[in-house]
Amino acid sequence: MIQRFASASSVACVAIAIAASGLRLASFSNLEELYLVTTIWCVAPLVCGLWAIVIPRPWLPERLPAWGAILGLILGLAAIFVLKLPSPLIGAALPLSLKTVGVLLAVVAYYVLWMLVRAVYRSLGKV
Repeated sequence: MIQRFASASSVACVAIAIAASGLRLASFSNLEELYLVTTIWCVAPLVCGLWAIVIPRPWLPERLPAWGAILGLILGLAAIFVLKLPSPLIGAALPLSLKTVGVLLAVVAYYVLWMLVRAVYRSLGKV
C-alpha cells in the first residue's frame, strides 16, 4: 500500500513543481490571483496518494492510467464547473464547449501522469 501512495504522490509532486515553474515564467499581472490554484496544489500529492491506495487490487498495475483518468475526470469537473477556475485567470466566463474541452484535457493529462505513476510503481517494486 505504501508503494502505491509513494509512487502517486511523488509523480504529483514533480508535476506540481513543473507547473509552478511554468507559472513563474508566465507573465501574470497579479500572482495573488493564483492563490486558489496554489492552495489546491498543496494537497494534490496527498489526494493522488490516497487515490492510489483505494484502487481496486485487480487493477494494479496495468489499469493505473485508467484509474488516474477517473481522478482527472472528477477533478476536472470540480475545478472547471464547480470552482470555475479558468475565470479568475482570464477575467471572463468560458463557454460550455471550452469547459468541456478543459475537462477532456484534464482526463488526458491525468491518464498520462498515471502512466508515470505505473512506471514508478513498478520501479519501486524492484527495489
